[in-house]
Amino acid sequence: MPQAVRICIPPLGNEMVNLVLNSSLAMIIGYAEITRQGKLIVATTFQVFWTWGMVLISYFLITWTLALFLRYLEERTRIPGLGISGGA
Repeated sequence: MPQAVRICIPPLGNEMVNLVLNSSLAMIIGYAEITRQGKLIVATTFQVFWTWGMVLISYFLITWTLALFLRYLEERTRIPGLGISGGA
């Protein structure tokens, strides 16, 4: 089982990032879906660039935090000498 977990972390991480970007996963967490909120703000304030810039920054922060966490998991479960190390 530990070997299977090590192998499954990268694809599961990709799917987690995909879920965050392509679904309203934020609704499950308790926040309104970010893109929908951006559309509502644009319709109300007519500030297109500022609003979509904030939406972009929000999605970036969510996915970047998730990617850092997944990188930590991959490093934590890495087996020394197994696989391609990427030059490290």
